[in-house]
Amino acid sequence: MLPSATSIRFSLIILVAAVGSMYIAFWFVPILPLLGADTTGSAAQAACADQARADVDRLSDQALLNDFVDCAAAKDRQVLLWMVAPGLVWAGLTIAVYALYPLLLQRRLRPVRLSQDSGVRAAQREVDAVLDGSRKRLKLLTTPGTAGGARVFGAFGRYRIAVDTSLLVPGESGGLDQRALAVIRHEAAHLRNRDVDITYLTMSSWWAFVLLNTGPLTLYVFAALYSVVVLDSSTILLGNALPGLLLMAVALLLLQAARARVLRTREHYADVRAAEADQVEEGLRDLLARAQRPQSSSRLRRWWRRRREYHPSHRSRLDVLDEPRRLTTVSGVDLAIAGLALSAAHLHLSAAGGIGLAQGSEGGVTTAVVVGAPVGALITAIVWNAVHSAPNGTRRWRRTAAALTAGILLGLLPPVQLGVSWLALLVSNPLLAVVSVLMLWGLCLLFLRWAALCAGAWLVTAGRQRAVCFVGMACGAAVFGCGFGIWVHFNGVLGAEADGGWVALLVAPVPVFMSGWRFPAAVGCATVFAFIGLMRGSRVHGLDRHPLTPIVAGCALTGLYAALLLVAVAVGLAGGSLSIVLILLLILLAAATVSVTLGAWFEGDGLRSTGPCLAAVAVLTLLALEPLVYAVMFEGTVCLLTEAPSKCPGVTTRALLAGYAEAAFVQVGLPVLLLLCGTGASAGSWLRSMVGAHGRTTDGWNPTVPWRRRNTVGALAAVAAATMILGSAVVTVVQNEAPRIDADVRPSLLSQVEPAALSRDDTCTGAETSMDLRVHGTAPALLFNDAEAGAVTLASSGDPVLAAFGRAALGESGTPSGQLFDAVRSYCSSN
Repeated sequence: MLPSATSIRFSLIILVAAVGSMYIAFWFVPILPLLGADTTGSAAQAACADQARADVDRLSDQALLNDFVDCAAAKDRQVLLWMVAPGLVWAGLTIAVYALYPLLLQRRLRPVRLSQDSGVRAAQREVDAVLDGSRKRLKLLTTPGTAGGARVFGAFGRYRIAVDTSLLVPGESGGLDQRALAVIRHEAAHLRNRDVDITYLTMSSWWAFVLLNTGPLTLYVFAALYSVVVLDSSTILLGNALPGLLLMAVALLLLQAARARVLRTREHYADVRAAEADQVEEGLRDLLARAQRPQSSSRLRRWWRRRREYHPSHRSRLDVLDEPRRLTTVSGVDLAIAGLALSAAHLHLSAAGGIGLAQGSEGGVTTAVVVGAPVGALITAIVWNAVHSAPNGTRRWRRTAAALTAGILLGLLPPVQLGVSWLALLVSNPLLAVVSVLMLWGLCLLFLRWAALCAGAWLVTAGRQRAVCFVGMACGAAVFGCGFGIWVHFNGVLGAEADGGWVALLVAPVPVFMSGWRFPAAVGCATVFAFIGLMRGSRVHGLDRHPLTPIVAGCALTGLYAALLLVAVAVGLAGGSLSIVLILLLILLAAATVSVTLGAWFEGDGLRSTGPCLAAVAVLTLLALEPLVYAVMFEGTVCLLTEAPSKCPGVTTRALLAGYAEAAFVQVGLPVLLLLCGTGASAGSWLRSMVGAHGRTTDGWNPTVPWRRRNTVGALAAVAAATMILGSAVVTVVQNEAPRIDADVRPSLLSQVEPAALSRDDTCTGAETSMDLRVHGTAPALLFNDAEAGAVTLASSGDPVLAAFGRAALGESGTPSGQLFDAVRSYCSSN
């Protein structure tokens, strides 16, 4: 059994409440310094600057810089703790309210004692029949009409079911009537569905959020009004209080919507569970049909009642009993709330840690990956539930992707970090902002389609569907987290100061897709998981008999590459030359042909995106073997023809290690080949559908095809290819240390230094300007910041600390530019 919609929506409300609690800290944490707490880190930052001034004559330039960097990092960790602390306090309050809530509720119900012959024994039998030997500790309470019929509650494994005495009147046969049976079985079904704890944790999270935020913000507003009206003081406090109140109101509305959705969903699940017995279903339907409200109120009032009430309408309960699949429909509202919580958490944690989102910094991108992972797991569970309930159902992925995109963008609109949010890009360059939005929507759409493909491929074979779903959620967490990090990086590069205009759009994919480990990780995990699922389920006709075809296709492309390298060697020995561009063009042409063939040959049974998945396997195989083929076929052959044979093993080995350690071809080729081959495979599938080539019959679900040795070989080959590519990317990132100023130009830069020529303010301004990321079509690297000019400016400062920072960057060992700029930014912002 997969995670229920109740569990999924409960996870959503926990996410929203935790993020909302942390976010509110932006407004009431700044008042704690009045009590002596350094929540903003300003005192620690000033202490770091004072310590640097005291040590400037005692320490070397490099040691001074290193000590200041360590001190500033400790300050950032302190600020991060203060900004995250409200979320931890909210969690503690939630547990406390959860423990007290059942006790208070039992006291309010005022249970009474009845004899065992008054229907209590019959009610206990019905409860035991529903629990069916469960080990849950349950106590039956009788109430004088205060339970609203019946209700179940409890905490920490100790549960109570309260039943009104009006339902415990035995009939002529000594048992309870159908109405009483339906009500009791409905409440007992909550226990069997394991949603009692979810219910009261949901209520507890709501009240914990209200307790945590309402009191401090109310005091904050009163203090602000008092300072303005009575003391005729500054309006800064009031200006900070109003956004806090606005965000709290938004958070409360979101929590109310999420809470109502959780509680309504659990009622639907209890109805479906209770209706498993025909007699109970008949009584439940009769009870709901007679209790329907008249539709006399206005449409607006009915809409508001549906959003506000915790119990679904009787009409909707009857509809779900008729069609239980309604419970697992992919809801745009759920995805929008998840997206809003994701982007709000990213914005808050990045700002809280002093990481910053400007220009897609590595810290901000890493934060995006971390916060995107749980949201990815949540969305994967939603999609898998929908596919499991209706494998061949029609779903509007474009619309749901748009809802997720809208939620993410809305979460980036608060004024906390206006200068680095998506709104800043929209204001400065609307066209580039539209491009950023389209890319985000495309990534969301691809993720939803991939999750649906994996669900359809894996669920057909799974005897342990719940375990398989959790593995899929883990993979979805990795894929979506990396995907969100990729978009944050892309959006940050677009938001940089781009003097080159549209050149920024052309250059942005280079650092985003062709460097780092996130893109290879997302592609590898997504491709391998989907490919193994397709082989297991055999829902792709032809793949059940030929599972190694994509692997063989990748090896064939590798063989063509090897042959072209040998031709290049032969042409070189003859005195000519074979352009590497021509070789790459031939490889791209062959890859496009192979991908079209894969898309046209393999036909998925109700599964879309099968062709691109198989083409991606071929691409991973080609790129994983490319360094090996180049080292052996090119470097090894050239060595054999020009050097002593005894030297060739060493030459080939060094070329092989260098090829995997500095995998430029892999990093550049992966996005290019995936785009080309994915498009080609989609075109092949489309051509097949247009021509009507349905040579194979559609047999539907086919879980009986055995897992053969060739399937194992294909799965291991795909895993090995993805692992090699990801490992190569990670090694490349690790080896490429943070960029430093070239040692060859440092002496000339030192000669340009004019000691004590600039004031502290001028130095900070000039260094800040040199930090800005620039895009120029005439620059060799296209995307760069002027670290050399910044270092000269710092070394020419009259401030001894800034001058020491500049000399450290121009010294013998040098300093990574990112570390230097972070230190300068922190020092300049101190008093």
